[in-house]
Order: sequence, then structure tokens, then C-alpha cells
Amino acid sequence: PALSRDDVIAHRLDLIDRRFGSSIEIADSSKRGPAEPIPFARLRHHSLVRNTSSGSTGAPTVFYEDGKVSAMSWANELRVKRWFGISPGQREARLVRVSPDYVLKSKANLIRRFLWNQWMLPGVNLAKDHYRFIAEQLERFRPKTIWAFTSAAAGLARYLKDEDSGLPSWKPSLIIVWAAPLYDNEKAIMRDVFDCSISNIYGLREVGHIGSTCPAGSLHVFQDSHLMESDDSGELLVTLLRPSPMPFIRYRTGDMGELTGEACACGRNLQIIKQLYGRTGEIYMTSD
Repeated sequence: PALSRDDVIAHRLDLIDRRFGSSIEIADSSKRGPAEPIPFARLRHHSLVRNTSSGSTGAPTVFYEDGKVSAMSWANELRVKRWFGISPGQREARLVRVSPDYVLKSKANLIRRFLWNQWMLPGVNLAKDHYRFIAEQLERFRPKTIWAFTSAAAGLARYLKDEDSGLPSWKPSLIIVWAAPLYDNEKAIMRDVFDCSISNIYGLREVGHIGSTCPAGSLHVFQDSHLMESDDSGELLVTLLRPSPMPFIRYRTGDMGELTGEACACGRNLQIIKQLYGRTGEIYMTSD
């Protein structure tokens, strides 16, 4: 049977690999933020990390991981960048849940920039002043790749287009968006402003990145790490194929979509999600 979020909420302690049993209380009492990695986790006896879903389909789901899902997602990010000709280590900016103060004062951000050539910028609850700050930072950093929530990337493009002299003097090679579908009007304004390739990563916090769009525009499933199905209603189900402290088997994504075995013009044989229609709670059925 399919595994629902309600199942995980009600039985999360029963779903954990028993070898991690002694680590649950430590993970629950940790002062670290959700999914914040543990330094040198492989050398520690208690490596379990507490995480939560975004709560976009209702109450957030609490689950646990030991870093393997995050590592798998990072590997898939490298794969997507390779699809678009971006080599590991090339400069990239990420619009995430941080403030301008964090950007300018955080030692962690400076270390990330020094070691990974990566610069973290604000990406949520953005006002005009935030967009101005982001544009200034991007102009100085000049990343090859921009990662952002879909709304942040589209909002930045609108801001730059509305400003008289706001169009950047540089161009990234690739923009990767996530956390929401990428609609045609958003893609159009990003291409108009940045004149670069655009990809959309699809995933869930519980199972990591599930798939991404290729240069030909198809949303491919990372089949070496995830198995995708759909039930009779059209809801997508995902099975995580990699080892994890919690097994997510035929897990309800909360998304309505259509899978296809069609070939892609890019030549990759990975399964394609032909269409993402939206959240199950946002679909209205009419009489026909």
C-alpha cells in the first residue's frame, strides 16, 4: 500500500531503522536546525539528523536521515549542471532562506565561498530593497550558475526588467529553480533578462531531488536513486532506492502528474514526468 504523510506523522518512530534507535532522543533534543549536517558524522556514534518537510500540503512531516539523502541530492545537482556544461567548482550563487545580514557577516558563508566558490543570498519574503541587494551582490560575484526558489528567480528577473538600468552587465550560463513549478511566463521573463539556460529541479525534502529538466526541456527522473509511479487518481508515488534510516516506499508526493515512456530529444533514457498538474489539494474536479 502507498505510504502517506499521515502514516509518517503517526508512526515515524516505528519507521526508523532499529540500528538508529539510540540516536532518536539525541536527534530530537539537538539544537541544530532541521537537516543541519553533523560535522564528521561518519566518525560519530550518533549521526541521526532530525528534519521536517516544508508543510506545503498540511502539517510538516518529521523524519530522520543520516546525511546520505543530502549527499545523493548534491550528486544529482552535479549531474544536472553537467547536462548544461557546467563543471564542478564553477562559481555559483544560491538564493535561500538567509538575510542580508547573514550574507555580509556570516563566517560560514565566507568559508563556503572560499571552499566551494558558492555565495548564499536571500531567497524568501523578498521586497524591492532585497532585490536591489541581490542584484548588487550578483554583479560583484558574477556566478556561472544561479540556484533559487522559483518565485525568487522570477521576482528578480521582473525587478531587473522594471529598473531603468537594472539589466545585468554579465550573464549566468544556467539558472536552476526549485520548490515550485516553473510556468511559461516565469521562464519567458528569466530568459528575456538573463538570456541563459533554465532548469527546474523536482523533489521532496523526505527523499531529496527526484528529477530535473534537461536542455531539451523534459523533466527526467533520477532513476538510479528514485522509482516513480502514479496511482489510479493520478497522484505521483516515489520510492527512495538508496539506503536511509527511514524507508520511503511508494510514498505519496501530494502532486498530481503524468509519467511517460516517451524518448527525449536529448538522447537520455531516463523516465520522463510529462506533466506536473499541481498539488492534490489544489485540484478541482468538474462534472466532466
